Amino acid sequence: MNPRRVWTLFRKEMRTGSSNFFFIFALVIPLALTLVVSLAFGTLFSEQARLGVVDQGESQLIDAIAAFDFAADRTYESEAALRGAVADGLVDMGLVIPADFDAALDASASPELRLLVWGESRASDRALVVAGINRLIADQTGDAGQLTVNTVNLSDGDELPVEERMLPLLVLMAVILGGSLVPAGSLVDDKTKHTLRAVVTTPATFAETFLAKGLLGVALAWFIGVLILILNNAFGAQPLLLVGVIGLSAAFSAAFGVILGIFVKDTNALFATMKLIGILLYAPALIYLFPDLPQAIAQVFPTYYVIAPIVAITQEGATFADVLPDLAVLVTFIAAMVAGIAYLSGQIERRELIRA
Repeated sequence: MNPRRVWTLFRKEMRTGSSNFFFIFALVIPLALTLVVSLAFGTLFSEQARLGVVDQGESQLIDAIAAFDFAADRTYESEAALRGAVADGLVDMGLVIPADFDAALDASASPELRLLVWGESRASDRALVVAGINRLIADQTGDAGQLTVNTVNLSDGDELPVEERMLPLLVLMAVILGGSLVPAGSLVDDKTKHTLRAVVTTPATFAETFLAKGLLGVALAWFIGVLILILNNAFGAQPLLLVGVIGLSAAFSAAFGVILGIFVKDTNALFATMKLIGILLYAPALIYLFPDLPQAIAQVFPTYYVIAPIVAITQEGATFADVLPDLAVLVTFIAAMVAGIAYLSGQIERRELIRA
C-alpha cells in the first residue's frame, strides 16, 4: 500500500467523480429533503432557544444563565406564569430554580432544578440547556455531579417535533447515499468502461484503487452529514464528538459502498440493489420516526449503530462514555468490511493477472 499512489488516485477521483451523476445525486437529494423539511416546519436557521426562568429564591445562578450564548432568557415572577408561557409557546423551556438551591450547593447536597418543556420543544435545545447549566455549576463549585435536572413535560404526550424525528432519517440518508453510492457508482462506471482492468498494467493495486474511491465516499458523506446538522442547528452539547461520529458513520457507509461496487455489474443493477436493501438501511431511522413502534427492533439493523449515537448526542446530551458501546459495534462492522475488501481486492488482482 503506497500512500502517494493512493493520494494520486484520490485526486483523480475528486476530479472525475465530482461531475459524476452519482456524486451529484448523493449531494443534492439529502440537502433538498433537508431544506424542504426545514422550510416546511420553520426550523431553518432558527433563532436561539428561548429559556424562561423563575427564581424562587435569590440564586446566583440567575445571573450566570443570562450569559448563556445559546439561549435567550426571560424571567417570570412565579412558576404558574412560567408554566403558562411554556404551554403557550412564548418560551421553548422553563427553568425553575428552588429557593434553597444555593444553600444546597454550598452544603454539597444534591439540589434539583426542574426544566419545564412542552411536547414539541426541540430535544437538542433541551440537551444544550442541561449541559450549559452543568457547566455553570462546575465552574462555580468544581463539581457538576451533585446537580440534578429533572425534565417535566407539560403536554399530554411525549412526542418530539416532526423535524426532530426526521433528523435521523435525513442524516442517515446523507451518509448512506454519499458514502455508499459514490464509490459503488465509480466502480460500476469503471467496469462499464473497462478501465478497472487497466489497473494491472500500472504500479497501482486494486486495494489502493478501492481505498481511493472509498475515501471520496467518506469525504462526501462526512461533509453532507455535518452540513445537515448545521442546517438543522442540531449539534447538541458535544459538537466535536458528533463530528467524529459522523466520520465513523461515513467510513462505515463507504466500506459498504466499495463492497457493493465490487459485486454489482452495471448501473441498473446498482439502483435495483439500493432499492432492494434501502428499507434495511433506513429501517432504524424509520422506526425512530414512529415512536409507537417498539424501538428495540431497530437494534437488529447494522445502521442502527450509525444513528443511535447521533440521536443520543444531539437530542439527549450524551457523552463519549454514553455512546461508546454503540461506537464499538460500529467500528467492528467497519473493520470487518475493510478486511473483506482487502481479501476481495487480492482475489480480483490475482484473477486479472491470470487473464492478462
